[in-house]
Amino acid sequence: MGKAQEIDQEQRQRQQHYKDWPNEAAFNANANFVDVRTPVDISVVGHFPRYVAGALYRTGPGAYKIDSPGSKKGIFAVDHWFDGFTTTHKFDIHAGADDTCDHVCYSSFMQVEKLMETARDSGSLGAGITFGQRDPCDSLYRKAKSVFAPSTTSDPFSSNVGVVLRETLPAEAASIDEKRRVGRRLITITTDTVTAKHVDADTLEPLSITTQAAINPSLIGQMSAAHASHDRVTGEIFNFNLTLGPTHSYKVFRASPNGETEVLAEIKGGDVRGAYLHSLLLTENFVVLCIWPAYFTRMGLSMLWERNVIDALKFEPNSQTHWYVVDRKHGRGVVKQFTSPSFFCFHTVNAWEETRAGTDVVDIICELVELPDARILELLRYEYIVSSEAVRSRALGGADDKGIPTSHLVRYRLEQIAVREKSTHRPASAKRTMAVISGDLPRINPHYALKPHRYVYTALSRGKSSFLDGIGKTDMLNGTTTIWEEARHTPGEPIFVPRPGATNEDDGVVLVVVFDGDTSTSYLLCLDAKDLTEVARATVNAPVGLGFHGLHIPVIPAKICTIKAAKLSLLQACGAATFGVAGQDVLDESYRKALKLDNSDFCTDFCPYSCGIVAVIDQLLIPSYDEQRSVRAELYKLNVYGGDSLGFFKPHVDTPRSQDQIGSLVVCLPSQFEGGGLQLSLYDRSMRFNWSDNSAVTVQWAAFYSDCEHEVYEVIAGHRVTLTYNLYTTVRHDLQTNAAHGLNGAVLPFHAELRKALADPFFLFDGGSIGVYLHHMYPHAHKTYSKLLPRCLKGSDMEVWEAARALRVPVHVGTTLSGDNIYDDNDDYDDDYDSDAGDAQGRATQHLYPLQRLQTGDDMPQQRKSFYSGEKAEIRKHRLVWLNKSGGGEVSAAYLAYGNEPSLGLQYSHAALIIQVPSAKERRQRGLIDDGAWAAKWAFDCEAEDRKYREECGSDEDGSSEEECSSDGSCHSGPDSESASA
Repeated sequence: MGKAQEIDQEQRQRQQHYKDWPNEAAFNANANFVDVRTPVDISVVGHFPRYVAGALYRTGPGAYKIDSPGSKKGIFAVDHWFDGFTTTHKFDIHAGADDTCDHVCYSSFMQVEKLMETARDSGSLGAGITFGQRDPCDSLYRKAKSVFAPSTTSDPFSSNVGVVLRETLPAEAASIDEKRRVGRRLITITTDTVTAKHVDADTLEPLSITTQAAINPSLIGQMSAAHASHDRVTGEIFNFNLTLGPTHSYKVFRASPNGETEVLAEIKGGDVRGAYLHSLLLTENFVVLCIWPAYFTRMGLSMLWERNVIDALKFEPNSQTHWYVVDRKHGRGVVKQFTSPSFFCFHTVNAWEETRAGTDVVDIICELVELPDARILELLRYEYIVSSEAVRSRALGGADDKGIPTSHLVRYRLEQIAVREKSTHRPASAKRTMAVISGDLPRINPHYALKPHRYVYTALSRGKSSFLDGIGKTDMLNGTTTIWEEARHTPGEPIFVPRPGATNEDDGVVLVVVFDGDTSTSYLLCLDAKDLTEVARATVNAPVGLGFHGLHIPVIPAKICTIKAAKLSLLQACGAATFGVAGQDVLDESYRKALKLDNSDFCTDFCPYSCGIVAVIDQLLIPSYDEQRSVRAELYKLNVYGGDSLGFFKPHVDTPRSQDQIGSLVVCLPSQFEGGGLQLSLYDRSMRFNWSDNSAVTVQWAAFYSDCEHEVYEVIAGHRVTLTYNLYTTVRHDLQTNAAHGLNGAVLPFHAELRKALADPFFLFDGGSIGVYLHHMYPHAHKTYSKLLPRCLKGSDMEVWEAARALRVPVHVGTTLSGDNIYDDNDDYDDDYDSDAGDAQGRATQHLYPLQRLQTGDDMPQQRKSFYSGEKAEIRKHRLVWLNKSGGGEVSAAYLAYGNEPSLGLQYSHAALIIQVPSAKERRQRGLIDDGAWAAKWAFDCEAEDRKYREECGSDEDGSSEEECSSDGSCHSGPDSESASA
């Protein structure tokens, strides 16, 4: 064949594909029933950055057309992309010796082998319900019979669940047969029904099928969102459970990482109708369920008759979209409803709250990918998206030549939603505030979830092919889009991987699986998230199915943790680990058996900042009353437990090394060992970290407050090597000094109770003080108090402080000490831990002095005889009401008994807040007491005064008195009286 003939043949082959953009091989990659279950090395060009080390999972259709002897045509073909035979893929990205990852492995597993065998042998998908499969040969009898057929299967090799990947819930894992579950890491695949498939995270083998009823028996509906909403900070997952029938019901629920699942609201009745919803929205305080008018007809029964979802749906362009805002924290259910004009949507992007100044009322900003109608459902049939099929179907007028309809990134504003107070259920209007042309399959930097973001990454469909043709980075600030594209290369969903420690939103990379239509092979593409330039690619010598969604699970590579001991070897360099008992440095191997290196004796290139660990601690351990408060990690020691003999450390508490120390970070380095669990306890709560299962392959860590008691259980084999860091609170100087508060005290439960008390004019009518003992203990030096409060307040204590301070009354905090530590009233005291709540910056206005036991209402235990709180002269003349009891001195004694240091230069003590309460008259002037409550107080005082007057001076026969009352609550005599009374 001559060169001209070869060129002519190539051109004819290209003409067989829509717009010369082949993609057929990627839609039918696993048609021959072949997958790659043993990971294979694939070639890498360029260098993946080290922080992408881990696993990238992809799932979705791997084939749609297979040979079928049982079919009349000898071939069985699936009609709709959403019904394609699921294959799950995995790219293992391994860290290299330097700052890159140059070793990538690929594996895959066909999830529905038995379903494919059924289709091959019978020429159909069986009696179950599909998304869009049609069978024109179905008889009336077969359709009627299928109504009574089960629509799901419990066989994981037959159930075609393959849309979204997420981590497995504890309750789901517990429902899996123990023989199949033990020793495996799990990952879960979901779809738009209540069914979930659980697979082995390493081998991708299907293990089990569960429904939402497994996590809560009340979740008995049929439909749900494939994309549950995830709070990365709390670990909670939110979704809905839709029951179709005479009364449609949406149960919005929360699944917690502790295994509990709670229904937050049930939406039903009125104009509530069952709709096809692929995702929902989440903010810090609310779940937003947006119901666009793609409704199931005939109460959902049409789905049983049609045996597919598409033909059972009807989009109603003249109907409204309904928005339901559900409280996720305070049990109020639906707090507000909104409506907007009709639209259709697959994917929501993000949502966040904007607080209205000086209130606990917020606006919610919701961002999603909007389509004008539901035509997209029909246009995702294989006849329109497969390049070879599209040549024929589009030529016959089966679809618009522009391909998939244009989508827009849009934002809606839901206004004036009370965070805690009861809200109205009268619908308001959701305001569409912006719209930018975009693609779909959106992803953002995951660190910006539930927060305002700027950049959205999408897969583009601009009509250059029958399917997708580029990757876009849309700037929501100016509406511009940066594009990556390569002719005849079809990309999938872009997945953003942030660089640890990054401060810019687009500092990271985007991972995309791309199909090369020229070579019929696929590759994993790594793009710089700033400008979408190529960083690296890893090529699979075969097509990878054009699936739906993916998940990146990072692994901190072991090689970034190499310990460089100061001597010949790590073990030789270590010395025996001592500990402190009552001020003495003790070596007692019956209580602690371990080796140690001080931080001056070794160095390491492991950095908890670059790995993102400190950023997580910053969010979880120190809820910020000021955005400038942050955490600082300082390397302390290296410890080795195990070896030739058992290693352990019995219960102890870290000796405080500074007044601004808030906690400790323990990082377990990769080293094979057994046992060595870390047990944490604080009062009646405990938690255990078992690191041995993954000890050889990854870095593991735990951070905890410094007053937590902890214990290292016996290491029975191998070496448990850990780095310990001290965690200190610090002030960030890279932010503006007038940064907004990160914790809104007005929305906290304690604030509502305090406000309720202050709204009662009978409570401390003449003014006084409220005392609250705090939960945690805090370090302080002898002869001083803790000078760094409230900056160092921990967890719930900071929430109590903020809740009290939000009342805009003076609040003081200090430590409570035992009788042996009563200080001289003439000592000098700093004021950097007072707050005059009238000052928005919380500037100190008063000095704190010891407060001896007070009058009635003070239930302070005898051993706590001294308390640092507001000015002695002012506090003493007021009544002090304690709301709770002190933690007690016995805890303090236990803390002093055993520690990791002998020094007693610092010790732990409990702390308390003193809230100065204005008089009732002043509270009324501030608006804390309403007219109704004041009138009740006034009437009560009048009645009491009248009763006293009649008892002392007598009364008229009708019991009336000439005494009159003024509106300010005081009483005075009538016009005929010669005297006045208070």
